[in-house]
Amino acid sequence: MKKLIFIFFIFPTLYSFSQWTPQISGTNLFLWNIQFTTPNIGYVIGDNNFFAKTTNGGINWISINTGANASRLFFVNDTIGILYNGDNFYRTTNGGATFTPLFSAGNPVLNAYVVDFPSVNIGYAASTNINDSVTIYKTSDQGATWNYAGYINANVNMIMNIHFATDSIGYLSADFGRIYKTTDGGQTWNLNYTTLSSLEVYDLHFPSPQFGYGVVFTGDIIKTNDGGNSWSETTPPFSPYNLSFILFL
Repeated sequence: MKKLIFIFFIFPTLYSFSQWTPQISGTNLFLWNIQFTTPNIGYVIGDNNFFAKTTNGGINWISINTGANASRLFFVNDTIGILYNGDNFYRTTNGGATFTPLFSAGNPVLNAYVVDFPSVNIGYAASTNINDSVTIYKTSDQGATWNYAGYINANVNMIMNIHFATDSIGYLSADFGRIYKTTDGGQTWNLNYTTLSSLEVYDLHFPSPQFGYGVVFTGDIIKTNDGGNSWSETTPPFSPYNLSFILFL
């Protein structure tokens, strides 16, 4: 059985769940993450070192052997991207054709679990610590080097996702359905929302600073239209699929 990828077509004036189209990924492996840098060029990763690229909007996917066995990915543009496999970050500068590790053993950024780039040069990564706080790292050179940015002083055992709507405004989803927000580039964070079910938000995406969406473990989708000041939850028409990620082009 081939995995289905639901691609959402968003109309700027509507921001409603207008049309979902299933796409065949070409694998029966579990898929971890997906990203499109343009309406046509996209990347997806899954179990057992699965990495694939599309150049026609998800109609066809070409599998590429990265050797990274990654669980997270983020592409800055069509050529520069980051993979993370729990042991190291891997960077490509040729659209996924080859990847090279960024850090040597012992670098604290290697403890990071999630990564996001709100713009071409600026990116953020987050890791949990032994005292269950969260450390935030920042890069200003497309992922070549990373520095400490701030932390979340909360009892967080698991980070699900991090997403920045702008270079300074970002959101982090954690266990028990919690979403934290920063407005100063990751230096300080406050609890922003907790899902109705207290179940985890697997993925977050803001197509604009005001409009944001997330997918919950239950298959529900959360939405904000005021920059995270308030959230609503809805069940999509293709429920009860368990959703892992969401992306708006």
